[in-house]
Amino acid sequence: MALLRRQRNQVEGAAKDPDVRLWLRVAALVAVAAYLVAFVLENSRKHPLHFVFVTRNVSTTWLILWSVLIGFALGILAAQLNHRRRERKR
Repeated sequence: MALLRRQRNQVEGAAKDPDVRLWLRVAALVAVAAYLVAFVLENSRKHPLHFVFVTRNVSTTWLILWSVLIGFALGILAAQLNHRRRERKR
């Protein structure tokens, strides 16, 4: 029982230790950076993208990132429009 109490105190102490939290953040940032580099390298092939009047070859990475950004912006816009519509109904 004392062993479990001692181990629990060590775990709680590590969670409160700023050095441990700093290294966890650094490790998380390194992992995210490594994932982004791998993502870009894996999706660097170019594909034709048909705009209304022109066709361009665009890498898959840029295509995905632009799609995410446009979707994010449209989501914010839709949320604001929905909020305004609710405010008008009151």
